[in-house]
Amino acid sequence: MTKSIMKVPLLVATLLCYLGAQERARATIIPIGPGDFSASATLETYGTIQTLQPVDGKTFSGVLHHFTMGGIPSNSAIIDDGPGNTNHITVANIEGLTSGILSLSFPQPENLLGYGYAILNTGIVPNATTVQLFDAGHNLLGSLSATGSPDPFFTGGFLGVESTVPFTLAEVTFNRNASDFAFDNLEFEPTAALVPEPASLILLATSLLGCYWWRRRPAYASPRGGKPIHG
Repeated sequence: MTKSIMKVPLLVATLLCYLGAQERARATIIPIGPGDFSASATLETYGTIQTLQPVDGKTFSGVLHHFTMGGIPSNSAIIDDGPGNTNHITVANIEGLTSGILSLSFPQPENLLGYGYAILNTGIVPNATTVQLFDAGHNLLGSLSATGSPDPFFTGGFLGVESTVPFTLAEVTFNRNASDFAFDNLEFEPTAALVPEPASLILLATSLLGCYWWRRRPAYASPRGGKPIHG
């Protein structure tokens, strides 16, 4: 009986690992626009005052912000005026060096993310900004890049993304051919829980039946004539 009980957790752990891998494999990253967010989405505008406050380690609308350069926390991203008011940026906003990474840790799993951005350039720039999405286990779900164009003067625009698997961490980077970036109007929201795919449901049902069968196996006599035991 002891061996039987010990094998059940192992089977369950194996099942959970498989389902986790299947979930990550199913993640699809979809570009979206500002109109794809609902009225219940959270919008962070970073206020209207240039506080010059570093954003590393600060929380806005429940989202923990970190800014690192070479893996080291940095104060080189602050609440400032950036390029002023553009089509997707307003004063105030986050202004920083493009050599850094802006990390956003969400308090709960989200599916939709969007933000306005600008970089210190005036032309069309492929991969002007890129966002990588991670799940609660820090597994990469996917990434999306946006081509920036004059907006209306400095290069910029809006990047919106939907992930079919919820994310809890986003890492935002900017094209290093420009020296500075501006980040503003962070918007995010969850969507309805996903329904597991049929293959995962079948696997789950089969595993549960296997557990039941194992626990219900008939006892057999001990080779030494002792009490009946289970395999």
